[in-house]
Order: sequence, then structure tokens, then C-alpha cells
Amino acid sequence: MQTTWNAMMGLIAMAALPLAQLLVAQPASQRGSVVRQCGRERWEQKILSDYDTAMIHFNRATLTSIASLGQLPTVVADEFMPRQPYERNLYSVDALLCGYRLDNDGNFRLCLRDPATHRTMPALIPDPDCPEIAATPHAASYRATRQWIRATVGHPADSLAAPILVAVTGVGLYEVLNREQWMAANRLALHPVIGLQPLESPRLVTQPAIAAGAKNPKRGGTKGKVDLAATTTAQQSPSQHPTQSVAKKTDQKQKYRRSGKRKKGKKFRRHRITASPKRSSLNGQ
Repeated sequence: MQTTWNAMMGLIAMAALPLAQLLVAQPASQRGSVVRQCGRERWEQKILSDYDTAMIHFNRATLTSIASLGQLPTVVADEFMPRQPYERNLYSVDALLCGYRLDNDGNFRLCLRDPATHRTMPALIPDPDCPEIAATPHAASYRATRQWIRATVGHPADSLAAPILVAVTGVGLYEVLNREQWMAANRLALHPVIGLQPLESPRLVTQPAIAAGAKNPKRGGTKGKVDLAATTTAQQSPSQHPTQSVAKKTDQKQKYRRSGKRKKGKKFRRHRITASPKRSSLNGQ
């Protein structure tokens, strides 16, 4: 009986031990190990596994600028928001890499600045060590880009003494959180970045073309992309000048008046009945 009583008291004492003492009893390899969560808000859009990713043309990037991307509409995104029209495009910009940091979810967050307007926007490179990202076809590109940044820039820094001119290619994505560092005014970022290479001089961008993206044909949308720059150019062409269009309409009205043609409405039918030769001969008889 005494042995059984001592065993029970020993179990009660072990249950009453503080949590800190139990952690001390664990092996050193297990203490301090933290299970890192790979993704946060809009995770499917960030790893390019959502339904609308199939509409992105990864072999055709739109050459534009950070200033032009900053003029796109502002969207306050939430966690469950599907991909928006401007998030279905692959953009390529010339920018100055002014700094980068390592986010809690393992992403490389880059600070990009427009060489001409000094406008900034963020760009993110996912962590290829995350199991879900490692299974994507762009994992090798993420790894190579991050290695280049580490070798060129060094440790993460909010600002670089000598910014590096680079060509960054990535998918547009509206961010959810409000306190992210270097967040753009319209909340648009390049996420993920699938290409980055240094440049000696900026590429020439005469008129940045930004497409609103293609709607899903299965959801009743239109196919193809709409080139806003081409539409603007067509509206400003000489053939569509307002004075010429007014003169053309005036000539058409004069031709109709000379030919005697009128619209086939009620007035036309009354005129035909009263002016008919048969009617006039019968009235004369």
C-alpha cells in the first residue's frame, strides 16, 4: 500500500510542475523549434495556384513603369477577394533596388523606386523552401533571384547607399495588410517576382501599355486583353478629329436632302399617300 501511495503522489507532483521545468527536461534539439507558417492573406494568389492564374500569359510581359502602375485604381483587398483584372497581367519595370527585408513568412520584400519620378512600390519574392512553393514551376527562379540579392546586396537593409538599377518582372497583386513596409498608394505590388536582372541603363518606354486583363470566358467575360494605350492612340488619331466628323455628318444630310430620301416613318407614309399620282387623278375626277 505504501508503494502504491508513493507512486500516486509522484504522478501528482509531475502534473503540478511548471511548464518551464518541463521544457528544461526536453532535449535541446526540440527546445526553441518553431513551426513557421508559409502563407498569409490571399495565399492562393501569392503562390499562383488560384483559378484565374490560368489567364496570365507568363511568356509575354507588359513593359511599363512604376509611375504608370501607380496610376491604376486603388483596391482595398480582403483575404477572400478573387484575382482582379489588373492582377491578371505580367509586368516588367525598370527600377532602382533601394533596399530589401525578410518578412515573417519568409518572403523577400524589395523596395523599388522609379528612376524618373522617384515613386516607390514593393515587390516580393516567395520563399522556395516552403513546401507549397517548392512544388510550383517558378521555385527555381525564386531561389536564383534570392541568391543573387544576397550575393550582391548582402544582409537585409532598409536603404542602400548605392541603389542598383534592375529590370523586375512580376505579377500584379493588391496587398491586404495596411502596415506593410513600402506599401504603394494604390496597394499594388509585384507578387511574385519571377525575374530580376541588372541593367546598365533604363529601357525606353515611350508609352506604357497596361491591359486590364481578360475576364474568364466561363464566367461570361470577354476573351483577350484590352490595350488601353492603343485605345487612347486610336481616339487621338487625325481620322477621328471632331471637326472632321461634324463636316462628314453635314455632307450626308445635304445629300439626303438633294436626293429627296426620307426616313420611312409615319410622316413619310402620309407624304406618299397625298403625293401619289393615282390619288390626285381620282380626286380630279
